[in-house]
Amino acid sequence: MTADWQTRRSELNHLRLRNLFLNALAAAVARISERNDAVNIGIADRLSRWPALAADFRHLIRDFELEMSPATALLRSPLSDLSVGWRDQARPVIHGLWKARYPVGEWTAGAKAALENARARELESSRERRAQELELLRLQTHVLMKG
Repeated sequence: MTADWQTRRSELNHLRLRNLFLNALAAAVARISERNDAVNIGIADRLSRWPALAADFRHLIRDFELEMSPATALLRSPLSDLSVGWRDQARPVIHGLWKARYPVGEWTAGAKAALENARARELESSRERRAQELELLRLQTHVLMKG
């Protein structure tokens, strides 16, 4: 298992998702009752960061099986000292045993489904925001035409 993948997961989950996205978004939503334009801009700013964050999560999910497989131990000492032929034969066996013992496919499928659910909710929220903005624009236009 690679420390690189675990470090990327930790940074993405803790630093970026929780601290920079969710906590800031939650604070902005908590203040939304004030109807403050600065708060609304803050929420829009946080939501605009989601596509990049989601792309990083997609990459993390994609890399999980390859990087977290115990077969990666063959790349590090002392197993890297074994012959190339032995390592080439052992790699699929080790990886296959790991996948047989743990529901790796279910884990990645669950993560993909959660990410897709978040994307669907974001699209729905985006459509609702656009509909509200159009309604507000329609009302403003109506008032200007009558005034």
